[in-house]
Parts: sequence; C-alpha cells; structure tokens
Amino acid sequence: IWEGITKMSRTIHAVKNPKVLVSQMNVSYRDPLKNLEKIKHLFKIASQQDCDFLVLPEYCNGIFSKCSFSQDGLQHFLNTIKKLSKENNIYTIAGSVLEKEKNSYYNTSYFISRNGEVLGKHRKIALVKYYESKVLSPGERLSVFPTEFGPVGILICRDMLYPHLSQQLSQKDAKIIFCPAFWSYSSLAYFEEENNLENDYPPQAEFTTLKHLPITRAIENETFFIVANAGGSTVGKGCNEKLAGHSVIAAPLHGCLASLSHMGESHLIHELNMSILEDSKKTYSVIDTVPNHNIY
Repeated sequence: IWEGITKMSRTIHAVKNPKVLVSQMNVSYRDPLKNLEKIKHLFKIASQQDCDFLVLPEYCNGIFSKCSFSQDGLQHFLNTIKKLSKENNIYTIAGSVLEKEKNSYYNTSYFISRNGEVLGKHRKIALVKYYESKVLSPGERLSVFPTEFGPVGILICRDMLYPHLSQQLSQKDAKIIFCPAFWSYSSLAYFEEENNLENDYPPQAEFTTLKHLPITRAIENETFFIVANAGGSTVGKGCNEKLAGHSVIAAPLHGCLASLSHMGESHLIHELNMSILEDSKKTYSVIDTVPNHNIY
C-alpha cells in the first residue's frame, strides 16, 4: 500500500491542492456519542466543501482518564470515524484518544485514509507535567504517512513546543504537520502551579503561544503547520477546562494563512497552495542550508 501511494504522490500531488477542514470542536466530557454526532456533522460539511483532510482536536471523544476508559467504547468510536472517512472519501486526523496497550496508557492520534484504513498513529511525546505525565506513557517515535499530496506528519498539542520534533518530521519530508490540541486558557490543573509564580501569570500567554509557534514551526521547517485546538468549555467531575481555541493554518513565507481568532466552537476551511513550499526552498532554503551544528 505504502509503495503504491508513494508512486501516486509523485504524479498527482502537483495537480490538485488539498483542502483542509480544521475543527475547533467543543469536546463534551465523557460523552463519546455526543462528540460523534458533532464529528458526523463536520464530515458532512467537509464533504460538501470537497475537503481532502478533516482535523479533529485532542481528546476528541471526551475520555481523559483511565477510570472512564473502555476498549469497546474506543473501538466503536474509531470504527465510526473509519466508516465516515470511507463514505466521504476524506483523510482524517482523528484528533487524539486515550489508548491502552498492555498495562500502559497513551494519548494517541490515528491517521485514517480515504478508504477508512488506519495508515498509522502518533503517540504524544511531550506529556503535560501537571497530570498526563503522572498517568500516561510518552510516545517514542515520529512517523510520516503517505498521501497523494506528499507525506504528512502528526504532533499532539505540547509536542509543538519542542523544535526538534517538528524538525524530525521535516527531515522525513513531511509537507504538512497536523497538530491536534486541547490547549487550555484556564484549567484546574494549572491553578496550584500558577500560585507559585513570582509574577502574575500573563492572561495572554496561551494566545501568544498559539499565535506564534505554528508560524515559527512552519517557517523553520518549510512545511504547513496546522493546529486544530478545542474550543468552548469542557466541564465535569474534576474537570473544568476553558479551551483557548485560536486554531490556525500556517505556512512558510506567508505566516498565518487562516485562523480562528476566538475561543468558541467553530471550524475553518482552507485550500493549501503546495507551491508555497517550493517557493520557500528557492528563497529561504532553510532545510537545504543547515549551518554547522558543531559550532560552540
């Protein structure tokens, strides 16, 4: 399958630019069925707009903890998304879900093909120190997945803080890096840590990060960098998250191509002009002219 799609990518990707739907979904706490209804509606919109990719946010099924995890529930959720991908002929970056393997739990994003097949997955590497790192295991590898538009890669939320992770995907020839996120503006998990700060925590900190980092990662790696952050509020027992929203599609040279400048539930659709990547290589040439890393 990989060889066939790779050959196809060499001949087709220049013919048509991909159109992407980025979902800034309000994730319902511990309610996979309600979240699936929202996802079904997003597929309908994506199909009507002739989209090639649908990107969902992190924890898109609403299951955040081991105590509420169900293998059967996870399988039903993924099977439904696989079915929707096939019916609508759309690649899906299935946000992320809590996944169990043996005795370990992971925060995992699945990449699903137009045919409804799982082409691969990415396990979150940079776990949030306040809670994820205490209960989940980190991922240990980065992968790219073939499409007719060229290889694509996935990071999850906090992964984008670390330049070497995006760089490794770029070195694997990723043309697009998708980043599902559940980036909070206000969270119960942060309050105790913020109280220990010497200075007041800046209220715009999360928006500043979401505004600038995707553009930086796009420029330095000569790829499209797409963040699908959750929006609205996710509230439940022991959970009170106000999501930062501000999902964005960034590109080298051009910076922000499209964005949502608010925290609410919404989505954005944009067609990616793949020639932008070649323009960057002809001008900035970031990847082809890496300086000597042994300089001290």
